[in-house]
Amino acid sequence: MTRRIRLLVRTATPADETVIAALHTESWRQSYRGALPDEYLDGALAKDMRERWQARFSAPQPGWLVLVAMLDGTFAGFFAAGPDPQDPGCDLIDNLHVRP
Repeated sequence: MTRRIRLLVRTATPADETVIAALHTESWRQSYRGALPDEYLDGALAKDMRERWQARFSAPQPGWLVLVAMLDGTFAGFFAAGPDPQDPGCDLIDNLHVRP
């Protein structure tokens, strides 16, 4: 018997801020270990990510899109894209993080 998986991708809301910041923090801890100081990754990073996402949701910038992926009703990842500050005619993918 094949197991059916339900994937839902939707626009992120301020209610997603905490899970997005937590996944973003964990992803950086795994990906940037050795490139950034351990003290930062294990310390201030979590606060910085919470503040980053709080600011992004409390004062949305024009042209930005943040999506979340829900797998069987559970948060599975997020995507953020918006205008490229280096090239105003283009957009860029700023974040793409998923749970392992």
